Amino acid sequence: MRLIVQKYGGTSVGDAAKICNVARRLLETQRDGCRVVAVISAMAGVTDNLIKLAREVSPQPTPRELDLLLATGESAASALIAMAVNALGGRAVSLTGAEAGILTDRVHSKAKIANISPRQIHYLLNEDYIVVVAGFQGQTNEGETTTLGRGGSDLTAIAGAGSKVMQSRAVEFAKKFSVPFEVRSSLHDAAGTLAKEETANMEDVVVRGVSIDRKQAKLTVDDVCDEPGIAARIFSTISEANIVVDMIVQSVSEYGTTDLSFTIHENDLDLAKKLLTPIVAELRAAQLIAKSGVAKLSVVGIGMRSHSGVAAKFFDCLGRGGINIQLISTSEIKIAVVINEAEADQAARLAHEAFGLARLGPVVTAI
Repeated sequence: MRLIVQKYGGTSVGDAAKICNVARRLLETQRDGCRVVAVISAMAGVTDNLIKLAREVSPQPTPRELDLLLATGESAASALIAMAVNALGGRAVSLTGAEAGILTDRVHSKAKIANISPRQIHYLLNEDYIVVVAGFQGQTNEGETTTLGRGGSDLTAIAGAGSKVMQSRAVEFAKKFSVPFEVRSSLHDAAGTLAKEETANMEDVVVRGVSIDRKQAKLTVDDVCDEPGIAARIFSTISEANIVVDMIVQSVSEYGTTDLSFTIHENDLDLAKKLLTPIVAELRAAQLIAKSGVAKLSVVGIGMRSHSGVAAKFFDCLGRGGINIQLISTSEIKIAVVINEAEADQAARLAHEAFGLARLGPVVTAI
């Protein structure tokens, strides 16, 4: 029997009616002759509320305890899904990340999957259960609960299938282990976007999709000496704190100095400022400029490799919409810009219209 892994985000399990809807979809998939694993995010708003509560009792909660707290959101939602399946006459069992065999490194709040041993999942599937796995979490060799950070539930789903809303870490994981996946809505039965290996005619479509990374922060080391080793000094400090850097942009050197800007998740902003403030003074840079409330908007397509004018069209549609671009980063198949987060949805709609993607449905988003 074919194995299907379905991942449901917080909006899809946001209330009792939606949880029952997901349960029905899981049963329908099983009745179509598939073995089914569901990976579940916390109900919409739960994780944010837990973080808020943690910071009310502790201004800087320890990462270990925060992981233990946040993991409860996915565990609760998974148990509710299993209950709903059982109430509809099916057979379902919910598992924590640890029970599902997800082993991670010891970096709390942004752990990486080291190994997955899905023996319990396979046993339950062979007993004709629908297996409901709490996303976003795993455990260390020492048995401590960890969370996987941004896109953690997506990553859990891909890992389960290999042994969205989709997040970039999950897409990279899927590519590495050749796991095809489809991003679709849980609220209707329309087909979604299928991601798979490149085929010969893929370059006929210049831009395939638009994505938003919300809750970003931008840091700029202003007017720093343009000398060998400066960038290494800055980013090694960031790396040692396990802060993930996304976009990096350096301005043209003028009079022996330059500006170095980069983006991180806004949850890491306070720590990054604390770490970099003495480094900025040591390097005799003018100042460290920090800004939260930004988002990264990306257009992606293999066809960019063989078509000109994509960047011009992208920038033009944003300009006509009155949206200011703060940073730009490009690769062979992607153009990404940093903009104000409040304008992210408008910018995504403009990009969809400019590249004829409006008919494809909602934008892929990561938080």
